[in-house]
Amino acid sequence: MAHKNYFEFTAENNFELGKLMGKNFSNEAKKALEIEKGNPEEFKLKIERAKKYLDFNQKYFPQYVEELKGYAEGAGLEFLDLYTLSLEDEVAEDYPLLTGGQTEKCTTFITNGGKTFAHNEDWDKGSEEKISVVRKTIGDLSILELYYANTLGGNSVSINSNGFVVGINSLVSTDTKMGLSKNVICRW
Repeated sequence: MAHKNYFEFTAENNFELGKLMGKNFSNEAKKALEIEKGNPEEFKLKIERAKKYLDFNQKYFPQYVEELKGYAEGAGLEFLDLYTLSLEDEVAEDYPLLTGGQTEKCTTFITNGGKTFAHNEDWDKGSEEKISVVRKTIGDLSILELYYANTLGGNSVSINSNGFVVGINSLVSTDTKMGLSKNVICRW
């Protein structure tokens, strides 16, 4: 019996991976975008903030920008709309003041001489509709992760086929200099 929130995707490159994921998660993307566009002025400001990250992300991680372009195409959305969704709270007007420098997402710990790794997601309301377990394969690299819809992934917990385990705990700095977006860094 298949689990309703488990998905596997295999692609030759990031654009094709994004396209497959966009087709699969198109309903979630369209629903999230409808909610965001419920306040059109605020969403317009989020897009303007997202554009500021785009040059940095394109310069250092063009494959991830291509993946988001594929996702947008697969979901039938405009790229800048999907790209803005993918940055989550980083483009909110009150970020990093949004949470007083703290976030509600997760806790990770390692014990037993490094043999035990645990991670939880301290979810906000509605997270059960935004998170899945996803296995992504590009070429000879596979990643198994908790995946937040409409993102690049990698912003929670994952293990890859090289044996690397990554746990991301969201910490918000009050230093708001422009650079790479945190979700792109997490995916890397």
